[in-house]
Amino acid sequence: MLLNVVESVPGATKTANATIEFETAAKSIITMTIEGAISDAKQTREYVEPQLRAATEKNVSATIQLDFTDGLALGGGEPEKIIERLTKFGASAAFVEVTAEA
Repeated sequence: MLLNVVESVPGATKTANATIEFETAAKSIITMTIEGAISDAKQTREYVEPQLRAATEKNVSATIQLDFTDGLALGGGEPEKIIERLTKFGASAAFVEVTAEA
């Protein structure tokens, strides 16, 4: 769900980075990484979700980065609105980190 929400944030370049590791019932270990477009991350998620449900062990680490090339106005509560949007619709805990550049 979070990937869909991220796509709806206006004015930002969006990048997904994820490492997915799981062990199959036959004890095979599968490791996947993705670095790139949110649309590709969504396609990967559609493939890997059934694999993770069937996995005996699993670990997923993901980062989504939003870059506002024209900047993001800090007044008017815009950053808080984006954080609220991202954390409200996530299925798990989300950690939001914001860095500003002059």
